[in-house]
Amino acid sequence: MSDREIRKLLNTKENSITTVDHYPGNRNVPEGQFMLAHPRGKPVRLYKKLKGMLWWVNLTRDGNEYVDKDLKVKGNIKGILKAQKLVLDKGNELTISSTGLISITKSWHTVNTYGGAATDNLDDIEGGVAGQILILTAADTTNTVVVRDDEGSGISNIMIGANFSLDDDDDSLLLFHNGNKWVGVSSMNNE
Repeated sequence: MSDREIRKLLNTKENSITTVDHYPGNRNVPEGQFMLAHPRGKPVRLYKKLKGMLWWVNLTRDGNEYVDKDLKVKGNIKGILKAQKLVLDKGNELTISSTGLISITKSWHTVNTYGGAATDNLDDIEGGVAGQILILTAADTTNTVVVRDDEGSGISNIMIGANFSLDDDDDSLLLFHNGNKWVGVSSMNNE
């Protein structure tokens, strides 16, 4: 990788960025200088020494910062955020209450009818935070869960445009919490 490619990659105008094929120690990086390490088969790291401490971030091969932790963003994002893998934890199977309510604990749940009824209405979802994604799927293909749209009544917190039935284990409903309501993003009826 040339100095010009590295400066473009890091969006900096520094004259020289040292590149090495191993991870450097604290003594190898001059104070205030950048060092780019790209050992074969290991993450690319950008190092900078500040006040005697060596700081680094993992980078992907194309120079994007690699994030392997929970990421909470406040304010505006400048640049591109790419997720290589988005894995949602599957929660327990939820049964609709006698009042048409489920209480979520994760971002993916299977839903079943109250008392094993052939059909049941889901009118309200308890839990969730602004920005959360929720996937609902059918727990039992012999029962039908009808996720009901609020239709402007203000009683429910589900806004999906029209009622949607989960009656096959391949059916799914993707929702987004906007801070007040669960808003439909996508639905898939796979019968």
